[in-house]
Amino acid sequence: MKFLIFLNILIFIITLALKFPGIFTVDSLVVIEQIINNKFDNYHPAFLTIIFSFIYKIFPFPFILLLFQYGIFLYFIYYYNELLYKLKISYPKRILLNFFIIFNPVNLIYNLTFWKDIIFTNSLFLFQLTIFELIFYKKISMNKFFFILITILIATSRHNGFFIFISLFFYLILIKSKKIKSLIRKNLLTSLIIYILINTIFINSFNVKKIEKYNTLIPLIHNVFGVIANNGNISEKDIVLFSKIVGRFDPKTSFVCHTSNYFVFNPYFNKNYVANNFNKIFFRSIYIIINNPQITIGNIICKGLSMIGTKTHFILLLNSDKSNFIINKPLINNIFLIRLEKFFDSYIIYSLINPLMKIIFWKAIIPLIISVFLIFYFKKIRLKLFILFLPLFLNFLILIPIAPASDYRYVYYFQIIYYLLPLILLINKNYGKK
Repeated sequence: MKFLIFLNILIFIITLALKFPGIFTVDSLVVIEQIINNKFDNYHPAFLTIIFSFIYKIFPFPFILLLFQYGIFLYFIYYYNELLYKLKISYPKRILLNFFIIFNPVNLIYNLTFWKDIIFTNSLFLFQLTIFELIFYKKISMNKFFFILITILIATSRHNGFFIFISLFFYLILIKSKKIKSLIRKNLLTSLIIYILINTIFINSFNVKKIEKYNTLIPLIHNVFGVIANNGNISEKDIVLFSKIVGRFDPKTSFVCHTSNYFVFNPYFNKNYVANNFNKIFFRSIYIIINNPQITIGNIICKGLSMIGTKTHFILLLNSDKSNFIINKPLINNIFLIRLEKFFDSYIIYSLINPLMKIIFWKAIIPLIISVFLIFYFKKIRLKLFILFLPLFLNFLILIPIAPASDYRYVYYFQIIYYLLPLILLINKNYGKK
C-alpha cells in the first residue's frame, strides 16, 4: 500500500515538474482571475472559487490549486487499495490495477489540469467506492464526515452536481436495509442543508454576481441550433446569426450534432439583444423543439453519443505555447527533463492515436456499455449494480440537455467502471457464499 501511494505521488510530482505550473484552460484562467481580483460570479460555481481564493492568499502560486484536486484523487487511490485488500485480491493483481490507474493517460493529463470537472470527477470516484462498500458490505470505511464532504464537493463543483441529491433520494426508495437507509438519510439531509446554506448565506456574503441572463439560454440555443443544422453547412453568416437568435426561422428537416461554442465566442453574438429579449428567445426555442420532436430526439441522441465518444482537445493543451493556455514547460531547463517531457507528450498523443488505447481510455461509451452489460448479465446482484451505477447514469442524462458542448471531461467519470470491474466480478463469484 505505502509503495503504491508513494509511486502515485512520485509520478504526479515528476509530471507536474515537466508541465510546470500545470495546465490551465480558459475556464481555469477565468477562475484564477476572480481569485486574484477577489470578485466572483457564478458562471463557474462560486463556492470552490472562493475557497481557492483563501488558499491562494496564503500560497499565491497557481500550481497550489492543483494540489487540492490531486489530494482528492490520492485519497481515492488509498480507499481503492483498502477495498482491494479487504477483498483479498493478491498483491500482483493489486499492482496491475494500480498501474492501470496511475499510468492511465487520462488521469496523467487531467490531474495536471486545473478544472472544476477534475475535482467533480475525483469526488465522484470516491463517492462510487463508498456506495460500493455500502451496498455490498452495509458499512463504510470512510469517515462519515468525509462522506458528507465528498457529497458537497460533487454538488458544488459543477452546476449539474445537484444530481447527487437525486441519487441519494432514489437510494432511500431502492435500498431495503434500514441501516444503510439511515446512513443515506443523514447524509442527504446534512449535505442538502449545507448546500442550501452555501448557495444562500455564504455566496451572498461575498457579493457573488449571478449568471447573466443570456448565459442561461446558451444550452437551449445550442440544442435548437443542433435541430436546425443542415448537414453541417450552416453558412450565410450562420443563417443571419440564427435568424437574429431564433426570431423567425423555418427549421430544416435534417440535423447534425452541432456542439461547438459558436454562440459563446462568435463576435456577432449580441449579448444585450439576448438579455433584452430573453422571454421571446426562450419560448421560441421551446416552440421549435416541440414542433420538431423527431429532429429534437435525434439531436439529443447525437449529442449524447458525441459526449461519450467525443474527440479530445488535449493535443492543444500539450502544445499550449501555440494556443490560448498558459505556457507550461519543465520546471528546470535541463536536457534530461526536456527529453522526458517530449516522451510524456508522445505517450499522451500515442494514446489518442493508437486505436486500442483510444477506445479504452478516451471513449466513455466502452465503460458505459460494460456497466449496462453487467446489470443485465449478473442477475443475482442486478439491483445492487443498478443502485451502484445510478449516479453515473443520472448525471449523464442531466448533462445531455444542459451542457453547452460535448466534451470528454464531462463524462470521463465513467472510467470508475473499469476500476470497479474486478471487484464486481469477485463479488458476483462469491455472492451467497458464506
